[in-house]
Amino acid sequence: MLAPLKTLEEKLSVLIAHTNALRHDNQNLRQENAQLRAQNKQLAERMSAAQSHIDHVIAQIESQHTS
Repeated sequence: MLAPLKTLEEKLSVLIAHTNALRHDNQNLRQENAQLRAQNKQLAERMSAAQSHIDHVIAQIESQHTS
């Protein structure tokens, strides 16, 4: 009767260890995801600013050609 309980205890210990490892990995992935989202937002803002600048330069060039 003790052998099945010992086996169950060992399996439970393995399960707990895997759960803790997955929890740790999940936390790391959440942090990485947050960092990547912030970086993506910054890059999108830079692209938008660059596009606005390009549009402004094109408008200036077009106005010089029509003058």
